[in-house]
Amino acid sequence: FPTTPAPSPFPTTPAPSMAPVPTAPVLPPIPPSPGFPPCNICDPNDVTVRVTNPTGVVTPPNEDPVSCASFQRAGDEGFIEEAFCPTVSALATMCACQGPPTP
Repeated sequence: FPTTPAPSPFPTTPAPSMAPVPTAPVLPPIPPSPGFPPCNICDPNDVTVRVTNPTGVVTPPNEDPVSCASFQRAGDEGFIEEAFCPTVSALATMCACQGPPTP
């Protein structure tokens, strides 16, 4: 007859599980540009002023909310109409736009 093994004097513990490593958010692909000139959402007159809060949310008129990073990318890649560009900086307040540090 088979015998049952004696209990071990050493406690058994499960192996530690590896927690998933967080990764940076991946921006969704953008379709081909409609060909508008680049538009800096932070300051249409100064390309050095950029988004510093990429996870902030912007809600353009008649559009769904979008992250500041995606909105900046859309402007950089020509997805914001040229006539609308001068007004977008007013929408980007949640994006914490800043220029480069002064020396």
